[in-house]
Amino acid sequence: MEWGLSDTVQALCCGTTASNTGRISGACVLLKQMLGKDLLYLLYRHHIYELVLRGVFEARIPHVTSSPDIPLFKNFKKNWCSLYHSSFKNGIENPECCAGLEDLPDNNALQGLCQGLIDAWKIYGKLEAVILFVVEDITYNICDQRFHEFEIRNLNPEVKVIRRSLTQIADKGSLSSENELIVDGYMVAVIYFRAGYEPGHYHGNKEWDARLLMERSLAIKCPSIHYHLAGTKKIQQALAKPGCLEKFLIDEKHINDVKQIFTGLYALDFNKLGDQAIQMALNDPERDSQKILVNRQVGHMLRTKLSTSNEGGVAAGAGALDSPYLVE
Repeated sequence: MEWGLSDTVQALCCGTTASNTGRISGACVLLKQMLGKDLLYLLYRHHIYELVLRGVFEARIPHVTSSPDIPLFKNFKKNWCSLYHSSFKNGIENPECCAGLEDLPDNNALQGLCQGLIDAWKIYGKLEAVILFVVEDITYNICDQRFHEFEIRNLNPEVKVIRRSLTQIADKGSLSSENELIVDGYMVAVIYFRAGYEPGHYHGNKEWDARLLMERSLAIKCPSIHYHLAGTKKIQQALAKPGCLEKFLIDEKHINDVKQIFTGLYALDFNKLGDQAIQMALNDPERDSQKILVNRQVGHMLRTKLSTSNEGGVAAGAGALDSPYLVE
């Protein structure tokens, strides 16, 4: 493509499925109209990869001395969801298929999650503080994480985001006299965990020390240690015990429906440690109580796989991110 677009928009040959064409042909038409130039792509149907660097959506194209003023780029990032649906409609050969698009719910999860991180940053109350992304040493999901960074910058350019691994935090992190988390000289307002949710991320004691350092700090954690633990098998085992759901749900039918999704979870250890921890919380419930300041539902993330597949990993190619189709 011309004007440096090839640096930021990748055209990938994806065969001849109608879904690929439907998702992008409308966008290609708009690009051609705004640029006044034909896009260079093969006769095969192409899918412009959805991982588009946000830099292209500016009034000036990168790497070009005098680029044209293209209004589409200014507004594209704001109207991506509507453009996505309209491009799908424009590319579908069978018009009858378009009617079902109205049953695909809006999904603003990216914007909502990033706004939540910004809200937490504001609640912390220090303009010089940053948002810390805790990442793996080798991050295969960096593209998804970068979209979060771009959206945070788009929503509030004043917020700075830094990325550090547990090992780097162990080496460069410390607590101030006020228990503020300092990493590489930056005060951290919000910690967003994209690593640290499984034992394999902790290579040794120093990584565990880094986690303890963060938990002891005043920085707001996303998710909190409570939500991290809720994803472990031990907590799921506790929730599956008879009588546990009754503490949270009243309707007997709802309780039975939830129990239907439980699988057998059995402990290998028999001791009183679990009972002692629960008793500590019951004896002083205010000690660890937290209050929710902001709570809103902004979108969803749905993974699907073939019913014939025993695996469901998206990165492994056995599953896919999907959208629900709503029916009455």
